[in-house]
Amino acid sequence: MGLQKKGEGGVVKTLFLPVIAFLVFWGGAPAEAYQNGAPTLECFTCHVPVGEHSSDVRVKGIPARYKPGKTYRITISVKSDIRSLGSVHGGFVLQASAGELIVVDPVHTQISNGLLTHTIEGSALRSWKTAWKAPREGDTEFIVMATAVNGDFAPIGDAVVAEVLTSRSSK
Repeated sequence: MGLQKKGEGGVVKTLFLPVIAFLVFWGGAPAEAYQNGAPTLECFTCHVPVGEHSSDVRVKGIPARYKPGKTYRITISVKSDIRSLGSVHGGFVLQASAGELIVVDPVHTQISNGLLTHTIEGSALRSWKTAWKAPREGDTEFIVMATAVNGDFAPIGDAVVAEVLTSRSSK
């Protein structure tokens, strides 16, 4: 049922396992690690796949060769056979090693800790639009991670997919 520990003054304190489980699994995680965005590239720490699922991330708009200073529209989509049980369907995080990531849809996307990610409203989607302004020179590496979630707010049964792309200057 629970663990009992004798405290100061002989007072018995009871710690129930459900309370401990809640604190360990839910209480210590930052809010933005859930549907409020993904401020790290470690989606797999909270989303654990179970079973065989077909999932992949698609990134459109990142050119193989960019023109310095030009702004490119980018669409990130996650395709999966995982069905959501609720209003939360997925999320993403995008990192660019150079240039500027731009929020074009502030309702569904945001910048958090220097990474472009989804908002709470954006977690209801599996496709997001954003933009990137190319740097003046050099290669740019993009890392994108996306999740397709089953909507039960548990860490098990979701899919995490990733892709790394490189865009080189046409200069």
